[in-house]
Amino acid sequence: MTLPLPGKQEPRTVGVEKAKKLALERLLGRMFTRADLEREKQFFDSLLQGGKRLTERVQIVGETQRGNSLSVAVEVTFSAKGVAAAMAEKGLAYNESRHPPVLMLLRSQGGADGETATLDALLLKSMQEEAKAFGIAVVTPLGDVDDIGQLQWERVVAADPGLKQWVNGRYGTEQVWAIAVQLPTAAGKGKGGKAPTATLQAQLFGSGGAQGQSAPSEALQASVNSPDLLSRCSESTELSKCPATQLARALLQQVMDRWIQSHTVSPALQHTVQLRVIHGPKLAQFSQFTSRLRNSPGVVAMKFIEERATEATLQIEYQGQDAQLQELLSQWGGKVEQLPQAAAAPANRVDLVLQLP
Repeated sequence: MTLPLPGKQEPRTVGVEKAKKLALERLLGRMFTRADLEREKQFFDSLLQGGKRLTERVQIVGETQRGNSLSVAVEVTFSAKGVAAAMAEKGLAYNESRHPPVLMLLRSQGGADGETATLDALLLKSMQEEAKAFGIAVVTPLGDVDDIGQLQWERVVAADPGLKQWVNGRYGTEQVWAIAVQLPTAAGKGKGGKAPTATLQAQLFGSGGAQGQSAPSEALQASVNSPDLLSRCSESTELSKCPATQLARALLQQVMDRWIQSHTVSPALQHTVQLRVIHGPKLAQFSQFTSRLRNSPGVVAMKFIEERATEATLQIEYQGQDAQLQELLSQWGGKVEQLPQAAAAPANRVDLVLQLP
């Protein structure tokens, strides 16, 4: 905000109101694809205008004043029940699974002398900053001997399962992105005396919708045109106009659209699943299974009902089709069987038995 504000407005009050609206915009951007937001624009605009009923807590966590400019950092917490109720009332399916952290590799080709390294640094910074709006933590390789021996570009592009397992053990995620950037060798000729235009292109490999996906997915592509790829990226200018920022945002929006489409759940499909898990003496494997299940898309809550030496019974609150949950359990190598519904069981309860390998 630029100070002083007109009409004797209190800067922090104005900042908090702006922050609440921006936070809700970011939340909706993590829950719905661009197409969803455009199709239901009137409904989402009404949420943005009446966001107070969805807001649970607001806290100023920092502020910085430089000259006549004031920046306020605000933490906004929304009511999960309030948001879910609003979506259920409208009958909208949405995503509530946060995208896991990402290990990112970047490789550029072309460009003038000295331009490649500068744009690489700008794009790396832009990817990390723009990813924050979508709740994605982006990390870069340590670059030590272990990385040099394992992180081959070709293995990332091919979605090598062995590489994903190694990355998960070292960096705590199975998501590995390889971003190939093509810099223009020279700007094309402008028309009508205008400045020549350069095109910055990028491909992103490895952004599969589901964590643990083994098959290579189709690369995402984006490009941006600019008279000068570097002049708009200085600290003194608006960074949103920087070609690297625009390119990062275009790639990340496609990533989120793909992620949301594969993790959408409907609030009208929430039901209870009673899952008997036969794990035998493999307690470490069972512990890993329950951890992955708790963080799986559609799993709202999970608790233990009964535990024995070789088996356990879990109660799961699940949003989605029964077939989706059974398919998820089967992907982990287990044998799933649905039991006949007990006479005294609630209508929305499903009983399953899982035999772990």
